[in-house]
Amino acid sequence: MSKYFKLQIIIFIYNLKFYIMRKITFLSVSLLIGLSAFATSPISYNFQSDVAGTAANTVKDLAIPSGSTGSYGVVSFTDVANPPKTSNCLKVYSTSGTGAADLTLFPSNGTNATLFWKMYVTADTESKVGFLLRGSGTGGYNSTAGLKQGYFVDAWYRGSSTGIGGRVYKSDATTLTALDGGYGSGNYYTEVQTNFPLWFKVTIEGTTTVTINSSYSVDSLNWLPIQSNITDSNAPFTSGSVQLVYGLGQPSNDYLIDNITYSDVVNTGISSPILNPINAYVVNDKLFVSGVNSYSVFNISGVRVAEISPTSINKTVTLNKGIFMVKSGNAVKKVIVR
Repeated sequence: MSKYFKLQIIIFIYNLKFYIMRKITFLSVSLLIGLSAFATSPISYNFQSDVAGTAANTVKDLAIPSGSTGSYGVVSFTDVANPPKTSNCLKVYSTSGTGAADLTLFPSNGTNATLFWKMYVTADTESKVGFLLRGSGTGGYNSTAGLKQGYFVDAWYRGSSTGIGGRVYKSDATTLTALDGGYGSGNYYTEVQTNFPLWFKVTIEGTTTVTINSSYSVDSLNWLPIQSNITDSNAPFTSGSVQLVYGLGQPSNDYLIDNITYSDVVNTGISSPILNPINAYVVNDKLFVSGVNSYSVFNISGVRVAEISPTSINKTVTLNKGIFMVKSGNAVKKVIVR
């Protein structure tokens, strides 16, 4: 075979490879463009671009409805997780009545959706705060509050003896009506630790019949139900905006809110292999555990260093630096002492 012929074969192979790569690139870009038309990016408030202070101030993309007397601001807060996390959080400064705020960053005509938020209870005082979805028009409950018509789902902290749970209400042109079975129908997380994060999730879907679910998490991964399959088919609201709502007869503002996230993908899954989630953290080398009545603590070598039961006289566990596993039944929580 002549050198000229070999050269022609090499050139042909090179051009063929180049042609194939161009086709692959074109198809890949086309596929990505096509997928992006259907992809939904969550929208979030994290308050990091707001100026933190110690009094009510203007919060970006948060509007107080006309006639409402509510006041809000952003504060810098350090929680008691391990390791501690410092971030900007939303604080309600109003201490009386009921108030609302329009979350203008979220869609004004949202339908099926999932809403997440992180919350800190900062004192052992009863409080109610949550979000109204599919908001439109003017609600009839407390004309000075600024509530719209729609579906309101709250996080209701009832004090350390009862814990935190939630209710589902319908706000119409006349009043606010509970759609769930009333107090006691939901699940309450009784081991709330002040200044430790909790996460909440609400899903809403349907038009002829609207279905609402709410759940909570102590780690943002494993979720337990609060209210399940709450439905409304009596002149249901089919679309609208999102409002923050607080108060409803509970004047306390001892809570902070962070990372409010909206997505039009409905995520109703309760992925919770941990039936009794362990809430464990360390402060000044002392281990604090909630969510379970008994547990064992193991070091990284698998040696049990502590065992606590409901009858234990001394429930204080002091840990040295290292990695430890807190185990109760099938639930395991890792803690790190630095």
